[in-house]
Amino acid sequence: MNPQVQEKKKNRIAETFQEHVEVFGFNKTSVDEIAGSLRISKKTIYQLFSSKQEIFNYVVEMKSGGFTRDIREILLRHYTHRQKIKCMVELFLNHRIDWNQNQNSLKTRHKAEIARAAFSRAFFDLLDDLVRDGIKRNIYTVKDTRLTLAFIRSILLCAESRIRLEPDPTLERETVTAINRLLSY
Repeated sequence: MNPQVQEKKKNRIAETFQEHVEVFGFNKTSVDEIAGSLRISKKTIYQLFSSKQEIFNYVVEMKSGGFTRDIREILLRHYTHRQKIKCMVELFLNHRIDWNQNQNSLKTRHKAEIARAAFSRAFFDLLDDLVRDGIKRNIYTVKDTRLTLAFIRSILLCAESRIRLEPDPTLERETVTAINRLLSY
């Protein structure tokens, strides 16, 4: 199959998949429904994607590009790694607060599934780049990049779970402090 034709088909499938997820949610969206909506066979879909999860990942990858550009633009306003880490924590926590507050209806929740996953992918990819750069430049004293990134993710996910329970005005500062200690500032 011509690569351009293949890409067009993948994008059409992804767009229809996204529309279904926004209405019904990921769990209630099926490859059968996508095939029926597009009037193509399931076989055609499975020639381009190995699973429903792969279609979801493809959509998330497409959507994460916009978040990546937005976050990079925000980070350009900061010069030091310390400022950028603080900014990243603020972005993450504010995104999670907004997301949690907008979960009133099922329809809103379904629409947010892909956006939340796309933001997370863009955010954590950029955070990984920032930490790797800091380690490479000897700004941070840590040496094990993968373990350090895993700890930072854990710190952020703990902060996210605290946000769900009760908003805490000190949470951002505590999270930034914990990450800076981990990075050995």
